[in-house]
Amino acid sequence: MSSALPTPVFGTPSLAAGNMAGFDRIGDYELLEMIGSGGMGRVFKAHQVSLGRIVAIKILPPALARNQTFTLRFLREARASGKLTHPNVVQGIDCGQDEASGLWYFAMEYVDGHSLADELKRVRALPEDRVIEVGIAIASALEAAARHGIVHRDIKPENILVSRAGEIKLADLGVAKLSHEEDASLTRAEDMVGTPYYVPPEQARGKKDQIDTRSDIYALGATLFHLVTGQPPYDGESCTDIMMKHIQEKVPLAHRVDPAIGEAFSRVLAKMMQKTPAQRYQNPTELRNALERAKLGIFVGRGETTCVDPLPQRTTTARRMAPRTSSSSIRVEPLAGRSRSYLVWGTLALLFSFALLVWFLLPGETEEGPTRARERTPPALPPPLAPPPLPARPVIPANATPPAQPAPPVLPEPEGGRERMPGVASTPAPVPGPLFGNPVPHLEGWLQGDIGEVALPGSVEMDDGALRLKASGADIYARTDEGFFVYRCLRGDSSLTVRVQSIERVDLWSKVGVMFRESLAANARNVFMFAAANNARVLTYRATQGAHTFSCPHGPYVPLPCWLRLTRTGDSFAGFYSKDGEKWTQLGSVTLAMGKDLYACLAASSHLDGTIAAMVVDHFRFEGTPTPPGDWPAPPAAPAPVR
Repeated sequence: MSSALPTPVFGTPSLAAGNMAGFDRIGDYELLEMIGSGGMGRVFKAHQVSLGRIVAIKILPPALARNQTFTLRFLREARASGKLTHPNVVQGIDCGQDEASGLWYFAMEYVDGHSLADELKRVRALPEDRVIEVGIAIASALEAAARHGIVHRDIKPENILVSRAGEIKLADLGVAKLSHEEDASLTRAEDMVGTPYYVPPEQARGKKDQIDTRSDIYALGATLFHLVTGQPPYDGESCTDIMMKHIQEKVPLAHRVDPAIGEAFSRVLAKMMQKTPAQRYQNPTELRNALERAKLGIFVGRGETTCVDPLPQRTTTARRMAPRTSSSSIRVEPLAGRSRSYLVWGTLALLFSFALLVWFLLPGETEEGPTRARERTPPALPPPLAPPPLPARPVIPANATPPAQPAPPVLPEPEGGRERMPGVASTPAPVPGPLFGNPVPHLEGWLQGDIGEVALPGSVEMDDGALRLKASGADIYARTDEGFFVYRCLRGDSSLTVRVQSIERVDLWSKVGVMFRESLAANARNVFMFAAANNARVLTYRATQGAHTFSCPHGPYVPLPCWLRLTRTGDSFAGFYSKDGEKWTQLGSVTLAMGKDLYACLAASSHLDGTIAAMVVDHFRFEGTPTPPGDWPAPPAAPAPVR
């Protein structure tokens, strides 16, 4: 979209004032149906004739077009959207004034989906893991906005859209503020914009000079609070009542509203909603990193690192914060033979240290007392265990490699580095060693089938040494799994290796990988090393049956093909990836006590139930002792061998 905007010509449009009924074309756009309306206009689904694509088009009502303030605001939304090209922002396409009708219009990307406000009409609250993912996506969008000096100023569930493919997008920059605002009178007219349920205190006071990206962080915190608890942080009989509570009342804690909410996430939300901007996360990158840690049950406050749920004993019931270490008591003994000046100076030093400690722990207000205002890096943990020794590489037929597949675009490695946590090691040290294990050229002795309630059945075919899988299913994550599996049981120490050639990008998180799981129940405990269509490498685990699945910090985002390896040594599981099958990098490890006989799986999911995704893998092999069929834990009632 061009940054050059048309010069507004103010006056009455030729169309009858306030009446857009029966009007079916604006410029290059054929209007198909109205899909929304608000104070700044109506939004239509439209067909762009010149490019033959579906777009969304917002039309400024004729009654508002007479007002210069509204027209400038309308054009400013187009300017802000045109500046941002980001997967989590609705992209602006075109804007202008239709010659025939005189109507102002703004064309943008059409998102085939719904808003989070629509979801809240159907369910009371959303799952915590999903709300965290929403927060990460919008924080990423705010990073892009901050780079262009844009403050959204109206983040709320209605302005967060979810496409049918699960993409999360921030919409409606109609009240966005540019840091280089040209028209001061326009800014003054909009000092009180925003939605009362989510408005930051400085915006509620009309302090325009204090509104910046930290104001958006507050509004996003209030929005996420509503999504995860089912109620806004403050309520009242009028807009004024609600805004005064944002200004005056203590910050509520989400885990007090719903004890099933993780306390780490609750603390992140509380920090996002601190009354003064200086006590919040200072930029969207800090926020995104904090939300990534909250997924792992970690909250990092000023001067402390708290693992809320030590792994792997995490449960789905009310979670409790690990007790903080109390400050060490200081005992001053008489110093025999020393001068009184030593005692005086020592006492002064202690008082000074105590004053520093008090300053260090200065609180922001929550209903539970102090919270910390800044983050610091968690302490490093010992390096992970080395992988088991690898035997010599077997001979691989020359015809085992399928034709090259087009790689999806490379996504950048996440900013801020990778985090570590108790029980999970993530030091990316290269591990030299050849390919190992027993080739599975014909999958003899292996079974196949779907796990979970999938809308479309999956399948696997052998093709000249490669395996072509087709899988549906919502995901292999959360509290239950849905996907297609090729499996058998292995006993004791063992490993699985596979090379992923391609993944059809039905969804960003369409995935395939290798897994050890305790049973074929959809909610069984498991450890899963996979590659996704967005080029991510991820190690996940479910520590308790029916509990939430957690992920170790993601590996680098690099194009396929890639090699994956998952090893088991006693109760220790480790995930590795490689570009060539020779030098391996450990992504993470986790200790998880499961039975001696586990299902070894090649697992795949489209991440979009009702839609099939195709994956191609080869060099699938295992190391370990096959469990006799009679000893399989909870074997399938009607086993389906791979043919």
